Amino acid sequence: MHAPSPPRPAVWRALGLGAVFLLVAATAAIALISSGRLDPRLPGPLQAELGPQTVEIGAEEATLLWQEVALPEPPYSVRLRATSSGAETVAYGLALGGPDGYLAVVISPAGYRSVSLQRAGAGEEVLLWHAPLGDALPRAIEIQVDVREDGTATVWVARETIWEGEWPGTGRQVGLLARGEGGAATVVFEAVELFGRSEL
Repeated sequence: MHAPSPPRPAVWRALGLGAVFLLVAATAAIALISSGRLDPRLPGPLQAELGPQTVEIGAEEATLLWQEVALPEPPYSVRLRATSSGAETVAYGLALGGPDGYLAVVISPAGYRSVSLQRAGAGEEVLLWHAPLGDALPRAIEIQVDVREDGTATVWVARETIWEGEWPGTGRQVGLLARGEGGAATVVFEAVELFGRSEL
């Protein structure tokens, strides 16, 4: 039997070039993430900011608090920073629209994320339901919704796109959502920021 011949120099060169390419690609990806270039872009300067609000929520309770600030004309972005303590099954998030209909973005530290349309008299239309697959979310979370002039919206959770689609924009209010869903909890809505081109 003949011993296997050693790899040819050309093979070693190809492997070396491949390793260099992977190293360069990984370095470039890390640099892009660190620079923030992959973060959601804002359509304009900060137009309004709401300060901290704390909500105590019971095991089977739900609340929706409409805020005293109006959404600007598109394009605009709404960013929520919130945290929670207590039951991991607590759900909280943003509502954009009004009592007659709104877009709801809800997350839970247990790991699920949902995007839905709520319409008075028509119930809920679920646009996205992401069940937990071992990827629990941190207690402190950031939600951002970007609404463009063409009536489309992009939803980000922890600066990761989770949904994009059409949203007619049925109202100009901002709401804060909290649901107990199996356990009492405290939700702190640390800040709501509105960004846009037009003044409120």
